[in-house]
Amino acid sequence: MDLNLTGKVVVIGGASKGIGRAIALAMAAEGANLVLFARHKKPLDKVAEKARSLGVKVLSVKADVSQQADVDRMVDQALNSFGQIDVLINNAAIATMKRFADMDKKDWDLDINIILYGMLYSVRATLDHMISRKSGKIINVGSDAGSVGEPYQPVYSAAKAGVVAFTKALAKDVARYGVLVNTVSAALTDTEGATRFIGGDRERLFDKNILKDYCLRRPANPEEIADMVLFVASDRANFITGQTIHVNGGYYMPN
Repeated sequence: MDLNLTGKVVVIGGASKGIGRAIALAMAAEGANLVLFARHKKPLDKVAEKARSLGVKVLSVKADVSQQADVDRMVDQALNSFGQIDVLINNAAIATMKRFADMDKKDWDLDINIILYGMLYSVRATLDHMISRKSGKIINVGSDAGSVGEPYQPVYSAAKAGVVAFTKALAKDVARYGVLVNTVSAALTDTEGATRFIGGDRERLFDKNILKDYCLRRPANPEEIADMVLFVASDRANFITGQTIHVNGGYYMPN
């Protein structure tokens, strides 16, 4: 299936590892040029180098998504380098693993600033450009925690629920300008972040007690989330907007 992503310019937040890394390499394999950003430059540059080896142009920018000035600078660099942004993928996230009674405002701010404000800053920085071109796709990487609520992830769950609501509202707001907005929602995925969540032992990701609510009885591979992001970013999905698409092995099944 030709996804018609060759030559598109795709901005990806949180691209240094996990799902963001998988999205970046999958986009590069389809011929998309990339703007990758994350807080940690060394692992980000490794992803950029791998993507370049697939024959595409890549701009790697150290930027903290929770800082609006960083995001604005990154978008300015992207436009100066490529002249356009076709797809924005908001993937950066963090989850503070505590009971709410043990959390303080510092914990709340960490999750909310990266997940919600990071998304808002990134969208605001790119939206005028997309509207002026009457074209663009915004894809927010969500979590089923935002639909079901997860213990030890109360503020993360709330922030991810906000991602879904923002996706719906923004989609209604900008469809008239040819800008499409969707969420791709993941559940347990075999990443470093998920391993940290369950105590640092990767083998526990495959524990039958952890996976009992998953019809497929396994976590996702990051590449499986990336595949759906690619589809939503492609011309094959030009009549899809305002949706939350769950890629979760049957963990959560909305009505």
